Amino acid sequence: MIKLDYSNYLQDEKFDLENEYYNLFDSSSFDELKKEYPFNIIFLNIDFKDIILAKADNLKCLINKIELKIIEQSMLIKKIKNPRAKEKKEILIYGAKDKIKEKFKYEGNNQSKKITPFLTKNFNFRTCFYCNKDFITNFDAKKEVSTFQLDHFLIKLLIRIWHLVFIILFHLVQLVIQKK
Repeated sequence: MIKLDYSNYLQDEKFDLENEYYNLFDSSSFDELKKEYPFNIIFLNIDFKDIILAKADNLKCLINKIELKIIEQSMLIKKIKNPRAKEKKEILIYGAKDKIKEKFKYEGNNQSKKITPFLTKNFNFRTCFYCNKDFITNFDAKKEVSTFQLDHFLIKLLIRIWHLVFIILFHLVQLVIQKK
């Protein structure tokens, strides 16, 4: 989550970014998941807060650590002699990665209902909706939502207008030619 230094863009200098961002997410379902196999082993010594607030480099290490634990568990399962127990654990371990991905999925409610409103409410930077360019300067005005830059919009609008003018002229020329 925390890749850039957002402190210069905070609306309130006293705002506790890490704590408030962490509080957006409910850790109870993760804590429950962590109680059952194989997640109790996969997430051993890994807290929900470590995942949510991980910096980019730490997140890569964390993902590698989790994937290695999944591989380790799948190798241990192969040593189990009881076929029914082995099959049951194989199903759990092979579904673990998908369950983890679903738990920490960025798209959907996490993005639209938690992260985007949090960023819009607490920061002064804006993003151009038209070109999706970050940290666009804007007119000095209090705005509740991000807006596009006028020059990004007008250039596209002018191109459309000139296209329309060209089509009209083309048809007028066709009419003049037909009348001769």
